[in-house]
Amino acid sequence: MNHEKQFTPISGWIPLAIALLGIPGAVLLIVFGSIFETPPVIIAGPILLTSCVIGLCGLMAIAPNQARVLLLFGE
Repeated sequence: MNHEKQFTPISGWIPLAIALLGIPGAVLLIVFGSIFETPPVIIAGPILLTSCVIGLCGLMAIAPNQARVLLLFGE
């Protein structure tokens, strides 16, 4: 017999805050990495910046009592 599983989604405020704080953090990594000439820090800056921008593009606002469907490999 099939049973439905209860799903409670997490709030989107935490990922939004992480992504928004990650952008200035990435800029600081790039700046301080170039000042102190540490290549790993200089490389980590653009990677963090790219991941934060991609993360911000994936966030969407959904009104209460509405649903959105995410299709990964479909039409």
